[in-house]
Amino acid sequence: TVEQALERQWFRRVRGQDERSVWVARDDIQARVARRVDFRHRLVLQGVTTVVVTTVACEGADSTVRIEADPTERRRDLGWSVAGLTAAGATAGLVAAAMVTGVDPDPLLLSLPSAGLGAGGGVVRARRSYVGQLRSLVDDLEGILDRAHRGG
Repeated sequence: TVEQALERQWFRRVRGQDERSVWVARDDIQARVARRVDFRHRLVLQGVTTVVVTTVACEGADSTVRIEADPTERRRDLGWSVAGLTAAGATAGLVAAAMVTGVDPDPLLLSLPSAGLGAGGGVVRARRSYVGQLRSLVDDLEGILDRAHRGG
């Protein structure tokens, strides 16, 4: 059931051992298009590059399943967000200085304080967003396990 859920999320198995399987996000055209047009938000593993599923048989018919997900793309996207806010802060500092003084400011000296403010705000915002995304990812993975427990 977990493997079928991963296939529906556009992942493919790259390794399969007795108790452990490794899955990576498909990057073919069909998978990329499906991720872009996911208007109903059914693809909950967006931004996850690798998933490792470990299943251990317990006494009786029970099993323990562990799912590990690598959200590398989500971290990278947030890094670009911080870089954008830093650049925006530097630009805003230059524009404000030019408007106030009426002269051509020294770009390096005037952009550093505003760039620092933009970067600091961007880091805080990115951290909050990333933590929220991780919580959502954990909920989504637990949902996959819940459906597997119910048998589909």
